Amino acid sequence: MVIRMGLNNNDQAITLPRKLADKGAVDSPSLAKLMASDKHEYMFAQTFPTGTHTMWLYYWLAADSSNLLKGAKVTTVPPQMVANI
Repeated sequence: MVIRMGLNNNDQAITLPRKLADKGAVDSPSLAKLMASDKHEYMFAQTFPTGTHTMWLYYWLAADSSNLLKGAKVTTVPPQMVANI
């Protein structure tokens, strides 16, 4: 069932570091609260600047009233980057 769910979502996910989860950021409202109280640069990445990853990331960042996009920096990290590091 998990594999079917992943295929249904085209294996796309928005993931946050465990460090943020440990601070209570487990969804966009709690991340917005953390970003407002703990001021520093929050960077998000996607694989292609015009792909569906970007569409989902921008949608998630701007979807609720917290509008995380205002306090976030978004960058592109090509998929080959991980293999080349």
